[in-house]
Amino acid sequence: MALRIRVLIAWLLATPLLFAGTSAAATPCGEKASGTGGFHGISRVAIQVSSFRKARDAVREVAHLRARGVDAVSSYEAVRGKGMWHRVYVPGFATIKEARDAARKLKKRRVISGYWIRHVRGGQSGARSDGPPLATPVAQAEPRQPRQPVGVAMNATPARTPGSHQVAETDNRPQKAEAEAGKGKAHKDRFSLALRLGALYCPDLDRFKVRGPSGTWHFNEKYLNGAIVPSLRVNDSIFLEGSVEQTLNSKFDFWYVTLGPKLKLPPFRLRTPFIHTPYIRAALAWGDMSWDDLPGRFDDAFGWEVGGGVETTLAAQPRLKLGIDISYRDIAFDYDLPSAPGWTTTRGSIDFSGFSFTASLVLSF
Repeated sequence: MALRIRVLIAWLLATPLLFAGTSAAATPCGEKASGTGGFHGISRVAIQVSSFRKARDAVREVAHLRARGVDAVSSYEAVRGKGMWHRVYVPGFATIKEARDAARKLKKRRVISGYWIRHVRGGQSGARSDGPPLATPVAQAEPRQPRQPVGVAMNATPARTPGSHQVAETDNRPQKAEAEAGKGKAHKDRFSLALRLGALYCPDLDRFKVRGPSGTWHFNEKYLNGAIVPSLRVNDSIFLEGSVEQTLNSKFDFWYVTLGPKLKLPPFRLRTPFIHTPYIRAALAWGDMSWDDLPGRFDDAFGWEVGGGVETTLAAQPRLKLGIDISYRDIAFDYDLPSAPGWTTTRGSIDFSGFSFTASLVLSF
């Protein structure tokens, strides 16, 4: 009897400890403690990565982050002066330093492109979390692929919400522009390499003719041209762009080398998963031309060009872009006639000034 009493007392004492251990293990870092509110009853630090007007956009963003091992939730909150918004968080951090380190790690891996560190306390008005949590802590997330969220500019500046405290990051402070309005922002890259292919139209080429004892030489107005275009980012909107271009013709060799600034304008999207980034550019040009069958020689020439176009990025694949480019180039090559008698030319130089219409494939690094 005494043994049974001892066993009963030990069981009664151990049962609360067993349940307490189970409850503690059920809420790892990054999970919500309540099935109806991700932050109710908890005071913790969270990373806000985006905000949306529409719930389906927030659900899609949460799914993207979770697919990469990041324990994200969305919360429906009142934003002062802006109404109700669906905000996407990575919660579950005990300190600001822990959240900052995790956010920088995610940004370095290009899972997110901007963030805002916040103290989130329970009892937020209108807060609601969508979707079940994952057990993977965000600090252990190892994303493999860079991505651009759909329908939101990640560098958003969230407004202060009652019951929450915001901590600004000096080196990753989100920008104010229209992120809360759900406008997309293009992926930032340091270096890119483009391949352009298109048509060159030079209206004055047919005016240049060379006549000699063995025949007459002249040029057409239209040619195909191809170019390799490297580009280096200077800041958020200015790039230094160069190109090496050749006119695709079997009769003569015609090369261009250009270098100049390129200014990217604010991106936009038209209710599609594509982000369109317009740009304008200008450059100095150097050209070299030779025609083996034509006696005499062409001198090297310097000129200039201006142009513009649009690059289109799929939000899920920010490293790859398709583009169109239209430009005008002004350049002319002086021609030296052969010293032998019987040679004449209609002009002393050939004017290769004209318009270029090209399509491009751009790979960013």
